[in-house]
Amino acid sequence: MNNKDIPSGFQLHVTTWENDADNYKTAILSGLTDEDVKFYISLAKEFESRNNRFNKGLGNGSLNPDVFEPILKKKLEEFPLLSSKIRTEWEAAIDYRSFWDKLVETILEMPDEGMMVAHRNFVRVYSHHRVYYIPAPIRDVTDDF
Repeated sequence: MNNKDIPSGFQLHVTTWENDADNYKTAILSGLTDEDVKFYISLAKEFESRNNRFNKGLGNGSLNPDVFEPILKKKLEEFPLLSSKIRTEWEAAIDYRSFWDKLVETILEMPDEGMMVAHRNFVRVYSHHRVYYIPAPIRDVTDDF
């Protein structure tokens, strides 16, 4: 299997936006267990818009260093069957800088440079997700054409 192949398991698509509900991006994570997917969805939902009057989240603003550790610890406790690979990666992200980096690397995507200049540690807003099940690896055959 090369690094462009899609592994078997669940595939999660997390769509986010920034600022005024524009600049949509979708992060795709593959080869996940069902518990991994539930963990990522639960974590993503923490970043619904802070301007949402029904379900205020942390998205669309700068991430306060005081809130990340309790969120991460709570999520890791909520999902005891998280795969060891994902658990190890997130446990290593317990410090603030690593947590923010891990968020943008996995589910929230990197904000545009303008937002990063205007707002330190700006986080995008969770919009929605899709989950797919891939029963067997999908081989990348691009080089065959």
